[in-house]
Amino acid sequence: AKFLTSTTEVRFVLGEASRRGLYVIDNGQTEQSIARETAAADGAPFARADIQIDANPIREAIERQFTALETLAKQRGAAIGVAAAFPVTIDRVQAWAASLDQKGIALAPVSALIDARPLVAPAPAVSAPPTSELPTNPEPAFGPEPQPPAHP
Repeated sequence: AKFLTSTTEVRFVLGEASRRGLYVIDNGQTEQSIARETAAADGAPFARADIQIDANPIREAIERQFTALETLAKQRGAAIGVAAAFPVTIDRVQAWAASLDQKGIALAPVSALIDARPLVAPAPAVSAPPTSELPTNPEPAFGPEPQPPAHP
């Protein structure tokens, strides 16, 4: 918490993260954090968590935090939750994630919610040629690498 109140230290970490094509996520546990303001002033990629999912690591409390995260995401269009890797948290995340489709909520990588673009662009990805059609499949395009067609 004290670290996040020091302009010099925060600016150094944000700058190094940017230089390396990374971003910083503030877990949101200290109200005195100056990370968001410093990142905005420096144009550094940054996001701050809205809710600590397992601040109270018991099943009922975690489920209440997921409900609060869902409400916030519906109100604002997005929300960030952070959690530790407690066994109860992992169990609850798995169950919660499985229920999101029926609630009209989608999980997104936190990189989609970063406040600023990285100062150093990552290496360009190799992709298919652009098309004028939008994809009709709402599923993410994650999975195994595409394989070249077999030639007879």
